[in-house]
Parts: sequence; structure tokens; C-alpha cells
Amino acid sequence: MQFARPATFILAATFATLGCGSTSSTDSATDGTEASSTSVGSAETATTPGTATTATATTLGTSGDTGSSGTGSSSDGTSTGITGSTDTGGSESTDTEGETGEPENLLPNPGFELGDTWTVATNHQIVDSDARSGTMALRVTSTGESMSSSTWSDRIPANAGEEYELHTWVQAQNLTAGPNGNGDTPLTVIRFRDADGFVLNGHGRRTEGYRWAPYINNGNYPYVDDNMVIHFQMTQTGDGFEVGFRTWENNTSGDTFYDDVSIFRRTFPERGALDSTLQAEDADVITQAFIGTEEIEFTGTGYVDVTDDPGELTWNDVALTGDYILSVRYSREGFDRPMSIFVDDVEVESLDAAPTGRRGMYATADFNVSFGAGSHTVRLVVNKGGGPLGQPLIDKIDVYELSR
Repeated sequence: MQFARPATFILAATFATLGCGSTSSTDSATDGTEASSTSVGSAETATTPGTATTATATTLGTSGDTGSSGTGSSSDGTSTGITGSTDTGGSESTDTEGETGEPENLLPNPGFELGDTWTVATNHQIVDSDARSGTMALRVTSTGESMSSSTWSDRIPANAGEEYELHTWVQAQNLTAGPNGNGDTPLTVIRFRDADGFVLNGHGRRTEGYRWAPYINNGNYPYVDDNMVIHFQMTQTGDGFEVGFRTWENNTSGDTFYDDVSIFRRTFPERGALDSTLQAEDADVITQAFIGTEEIEFTGTGYVDVTDDPGELTWNDVALTGDYILSVRYSREGFDRPMSIFVDDVEVESLDAAPTGRRGMYATADFNVSFGAGSHTVRLVVNKGGGPLGQPLIDKIDVYELSR
């Protein structure tokens, strides 16, 4: 299933690398005491494919001299010289698919039919009503409590750089939102684990990503999945992650119900061999953005932090001829936002890049580009979104041969 939303940030480049900085962001709350509850049965799962969104190919013209290739990558698709993270590239296998050919849901109990796989917090309850499918659902009751109490899944094993898609169905009954509406509603949460406990971010806090429930129809709506998607990579340090749910301290009343939660491994069958890498901090021109290093998990020597619309990164003298996948590694909180690739000032494609859960958590968005002979200018355009936490981070563009 492909999820995209408009977001505009412009990145111009000749295959060179980009650079930009980032502002600090607020960090997640710590988790408190969690109670457990169990129920039995079986549920259907919502099926949404975890394949990558890929733009359509456009043949582009010829320009001047050839330039230098990007740095920070090796031929096997694994980034080198990284600070904080390694992300895998190349064509990933589809061994996560089930017998029906659909992506495998990695959550063992996505419909809450078997309660012993979830640790259920205070004011949360697995109930035999208000289910989207099956007979059970998770009810999160808002009372204006702190954000410290969460319901968590069992740990899902994962390797560094693997990419995943989280998809959630949610409904609300008489939910009172905070003053900011969306962003002041109950949360779907991803947190990362390692052998010692929790993976920490650049601010010394637990690395967690979020997706807020909608606030529509005055807090009363049936099950929806609009905007309830996160794309994310497993952190460099850590061996797994958990899915959780929590209320927001500004929600003083009402119930939120969750059901048919899914985690899919994203696969990228169109990616062939890694040709080169354009690091964001090495871009020849960076507009309405700066180079930063505060948020960890970047590759190279930094990332580009987009501060206004549109953010642009441009690489000059990129020597490519033929068909390639340009894979943008980015990080953003909030909603889907447009991201566009231009080659020699011609827009190749624009797609809506899904949120990654928070600044400092990364995912990739792929563009399919056909280059004419010669040297080219590549520009990436990115839309910021609202507030400092809506500022996207651009780490790099990996250039893969198109798999035949």
C-alpha cells in the first residue's frame, strides 16, 4: 500500500552530496507502570502492502561535463563512513510475504484477539466491543493523565537499516482534543529496544516515533486509517522495536479504539546495484535549510535541516546515463508531505513522503529516473510543514541501477 501526502521541499543537485543541519526537537515521554490484560480469539488483519512508493520514469536531456560521484556508500548497498547508523540498500528479498503473496504482518496479535501478547496500561482495556474486525479492540480512555502510561506489543526482532511500515485503524467516541487538535490526540507509538533496554536518541531520551489519531467530527468518527501510517528504518543500535498506544495529557475525556494494527517489512525490488551516493551535506546549493548534526542516525558528516518552504538541495555535474532509482533518505514528523526531484530543471516526479515518526528516525522514498547522456544537475525540493518539529531532515540520495 502506498501512502503519500503533499510536501514541498526542493533539492537541486548534480550527483553530489547534500548537507544541512537540524534544530533540536522535543523528546518523547518516558513510560510508566503498565498493567496487563488478556483475552482470547482470532482476528483478521488489515492488509496493506509494504512496498516502496516509486515514481514513474522520465527521460531527461543532456548537459555539460561529468562530475564527481557521491561518497559514503559501498557497492553492496551498505553505507560506509556513517555517523550513528547503517542503512541497507540494494534489492531486498520478498521473503516476508505469506503464502497468499501478501506482505506478512509481523505483529502476532494485530486485532487484540489474544491479549497475552500486549501489555495493557492503566485506563486501557481490551474489550469485546467496537471492533473493526473479529470481536476485540483496544480501548484507550482519556482522563487528562500524563503520557507515561502506554500499552505495548511484544518486541519485534529487527536488524539495523531494515525498513518497515506501521499502519493503524482508529475510531473515537466523545474524544476531547487539546488546543492544537491533531497533535493533541492519542498516539500510536514505535519505540526501539536493545540488549540493555532502550535505544537512546541524540538528546539522551528513548528513541520513539509517533502518529496522532485524527481529530474530526468533534471527536466522534468510525474506524479510519487516513494518515495513520509511519515509514521507518530500524536504528543502527538495537535489535527490535515495539508498537504502543497512549493518550495525550490534554485529552480530558473520551475513548479511542484501535484495531487491525499492522507492521510490514518494506521491500524495494526495483533497486539494483548501488552506483553512487549524493550526501545532502555535500550539495552544491542548499536553500532555506542548514547542515546539522544534532539528531543522530545520519550517514556521512551531517544532514540538511529544512527550515522553510520550499527547501532545496542541488547537486551539479552529476554524471549518469541510463535508468536509475534515486532513493532519498529523509526524516520528518507530522503528516505526509510532497517531495520532488528535478533533473536539469525539469521535474521528474513528485510524491508524498510518509512521516517517519519523529526527527531523527529515517525512511526512504524512491524516484525512477531515466538520464540522457552527459552531466546533469539534480535538485531535490522538500515541503516543510508546520513548526520546528515539522522540519524535514535530508540525509542523502542513494543512486541504484534499475533492476531488470
